[in-house]
Amino acid sequence: MKLLGIRLCDHDSNITITDGTKVQYHKTERHYGVKHHHLPFEKLKDYLTEKGIDLSQIDDAAIVVDEQNIEKVHSLVQLGLKCKIEKIDHHLAHALSVWPISNTEENTTDFILDGYGDYKVHHTILKYQKRKHVEWNLDEMKSLGMQFGEFGANIGMKGNDIDFAGKLMALKSWYSKDVQFCNSLNNIHFVNVQEIFNFNRWIEHKGSRYVAENTKVEWFANLHMWLESTITKYFKLYAKPDDKISFSGGVAQNICFNEQLGKYFKNLSIPPHANDEGLSLGAVEYLRKKHNLEHFDNSGFPYWQSDEAPETTASSSTIKQSAELLAQGKVLGWYQGHGEVGPRALGNRSILMTPCIGSKQRVNEIKQREDYRPFGASVLKDKAHIYFDIEDSPHMLYSCNVKDDRLKEVTHVDGSCRPQTVDGNNPVFEELLYEVEKLTGLPVLLNTSLNIQGQPICGNIEQAKQIKGLDNLVIGNDTTS
Repeated sequence: MKLLGIRLCDHDSNITITDGTKVQYHKTERHYGVKHHHLPFEKLKDYLTEKGIDLSQIDDAAIVVDEQNIEKVHSLVQLGLKCKIEKIDHHLAHALSVWPISNTEENTTDFILDGYGDYKVHHTILKYQKRKHVEWNLDEMKSLGMQFGEFGANIGMKGNDIDFAGKLMALKSWYSKDVQFCNSLNNIHFVNVQEIFNFNRWIEHKGSRYVAENTKVEWFANLHMWLESTITKYFKLYAKPDDKISFSGGVAQNICFNEQLGKYFKNLSIPPHANDEGLSLGAVEYLRKKHNLEHFDNSGFPYWQSDEAPETTASSSTIKQSAELLAQGKVLGWYQGHGEVGPRALGNRSILMTPCIGSKQRVNEIKQREDYRPFGASVLKDKAHIYFDIEDSPHMLYSCNVKDDRLKEVTHVDGSCRPQTVDGNNPVFEELLYEVEKLTGLPVLLNTSLNIQGQPICGNIEQAKQIKGLDNLVIGNDTTS
């Protein structure tokens, strides 16, 4: 049975097609080279035709769509889709999208926080037991995700407001915690976002000299630090330490929140596609359950992008040569296999540098990126605990403390980093880290996405070649300078 999942809302369009074994995942921004790309309904057939997909061969389909576009769903039948297409709830799709990393049929508590879902709901808690959702808890609140975007715009951040939350998360680390102010927020319920984001509280706390001596960013930094310490308290109202829980929605991309949650909940699952990029994956999981099919094959995840893959794979010789260049302090573009699902590079569409030798300022210049933002790192899984206060983080979703002073180029101002642990799931990247360790003594690389600011991660080889400033670009088994 061939199933089709679609997310065609106002940003980050994505499509998943599966026959139960092979999964084809399409994030349209990788194809068009436009970040947060929105694919119009009327262009869907053209896109799928270009990708060699025949709508008439689809057995069942589900879609995640905004209410204002619901009427357009019927037009998909006119495009050649023979089955009836079913609309599913935005937040339900988030919860079900966890399937590539966690069995969605086991007893779970699913937490979804984002900008907003259907009917402007920003927060959903689902309890899943015995093959159906038995409890919904909907809290309508002013959205954390929207507040982050609004604040970024308020202080003059450039670009798409969808990206402001990540930038603010980095910026807040440059400020010290005002313990007294944070304690004053403890009487506010976590979901009462509008009351939390009351700027007058900060002005009253700092006094009349505030404008001259303090900034709005310092206020936001303290709100963020308070939210980090409070989010676990809120989750504890609905789940116990040993419960199996999942966390999705755009807010689940916040590595600081995730760090705190991970310390308490040992069975926490957060997918790399926790934002709206994962909704089409949730849609096909909904259809699998509907038809009582066997679990999908998750082999090869998260390298499921249906983008342009090189014709070759880096040989051992090319990997050794690349390690030698990195050990000299060179900055490499690294383009292997198919791209990663989710917004973070995980070793197939990466810019790489040795963090103990190279200069992150050079990488900032290449990416045209703000200097205050930190870089992530990739490390061999079996040695991660030596260099970071973490053991396993395959999708770069958790912040943790850095334990080695030599890793200065991936250490943020607060002593933290968001590492990716690498094992045999990506054998080429794993081998590169082993070779780097032989030459530098450290199985660690600075790893950031293969793109420049304002553009999506490269979805084809020509896009990769357009990035200026790299010392070398490794595409499959070919190296160019």
